[in-house]
Amino acid sequence: MNKNKFIPYFGSKRKETDIILPYVYPSKKTIDVFGGSGSVGISIKQEHPTTLIYNDVNENLIELIKVLKKNNKNLVKNWNKNTTIKTFKTKNDAEKFLNNKLNKTNDDLKYIVLCLYSHMNTFYILDRDFSLGVIKQSNGSFRLGLNKIDENYFETYKNINKIISKDYKQVLKTYCNDSNAFLYLDPPYLNNKGGQNAKYDKGFNEEDIDDIFDFMDNCDCMVMLNVNYDKIYKEKVKEYKNTNIILKKCYSGNYSAKGGNKYKHCIITNY
Repeated sequence: MNKNKFIPYFGSKRKETDIILPYVYPSKKTIDVFGGSGSVGISIKQEHPTTLIYNDVNENLIELIKVLKKNNKNLVKNWNKNTTIKTFKTKNDAEKFLNNKLNKTNDDLKYIVLCLYSHMNTFYILDRDFSLGVIKQSNGSFRLGLNKIDENYFETYKNINKIISKDYKQVLKTYCNDSNAFLYLDPPYLNNKGGQNAKYDKGFNEEDIDDIFDFMDNCDCMVMLNVNYDKIYKEKVKEYKNTNIILKKCYSGNYSAKGGNKYKHCIITNY
């Protein structure tokens, strides 16, 4: 059994990979176009022999995955030996202790710690399990939580064969005529200019969806689109002859829409 440890990332499908995998088209190359945590692409690689290409436009996320892919297990041993919760009289004492500990590490380990275990929210991480922040307690003292780094991060991200950082349109263009490529697309939520959409000038909008459906209808590669099951996507499928909704069950129970209705995800393919 794989002990995958995925980066906690907004919109990740890491809890849904078992549902997605049966609908994947096994190919020589798998391109995770909107990579995020990489959970689906990596799970595909572990299920089928394929060359996994990871893409995302978030530079901080790309840098973290590159660092994790180096397999820095030895770097974390000393850090993990001295992880604990410490209490200090002043905030300044707590911050001085933390900075001293971080300054004794190399740049790679420092980046891992700050990205994965802090509240700095480097790339819209949602991780409530860890805290590296200095927190004032009710008795007036200051608590500093130092957590162990899970070594399974390194094993998980070794599965990626190539890392790129391009606009999704460039990636689609590159593999349009490649019949040996399978493209997995889990795009940002529509019409939201914040969060993970911040890298897109106009947010991610219906024009982008039209571009993706047009691509799916005319390319030689196999494409899976994993999106919310809503009116926009249901109507788009009807407009294009080569796209099909092959799964439209509610399999995301983590978030609720207004009124308490759970979001439904669907899988749309051109095969």
